[in-house]
Amino acid sequence: MQHDDPVIRDLMHKAFRHYVGLPDVPDAVQLNHDDYAPYVSEAELEEDLVRSESLFDILEEHDNGTISPARVKPGSPAEREARAAASRLLLAGSSKDCGKACQSVLRRFYAELAYLIAPGASQFELVLRRREGKKGPATSDTLTTSIAHSLARQIQTDECVEAAINDAARRYAVSERTVWNVWEEEGRYILDTWNFIKRGG
Repeated sequence: MQHDDPVIRDLMHKAFRHYVGLPDVPDAVQLNHDDYAPYVSEAELEEDLVRSESLFDILEEHDNGTISPARVKPGSPAEREARAAASRLLLAGSSKDCGKACQSVLRRFYAELAYLIAPGASQFELVLRRREGKKGPATSDTLTTSIAHSLARQIQTDECVEAAINDAARRYAVSERTVWNVWEEEGRYILDTWNFIKRGG
């Protein structure tokens, strides 16, 4: 969203925020963070990403740091906030003015969305059951998918498989053997896919 006139650039940024459904920001906040457009900061972008990802993982982090499947109540404020955040991200990515950093984050979001709606994806079927109001805990497939994505993200960053396995086992309160199996069956494929996309195919 580059423009020589700062006034016009700010107006364009504000219009972009209105388009995706983001609120106005105080005048004191600088709107020249084009890398995150339409968001004004990395923190604001990450906040929407975290909210939207709760639609996919349906997991709960406990005070002791462990994570377990959790059911998000259909129609709850948390679910509405997550769906609104996902909508904002999708609209942001649909515009040519979407910043480069925002695009990078959205590639991750799109990958998770693709896994969610892929034919035969039990997670998507779980979401449909939830929307129909059926009760019951999240399936083990949900936890497996979350572990796989967590491994792929950490290994993509620090390239240390053993450390990622150890961290995931502790965080998700499962055995290292279980995490190794998830890595071999799903995590490695996810990471290869992300790296392929990052290289531009």
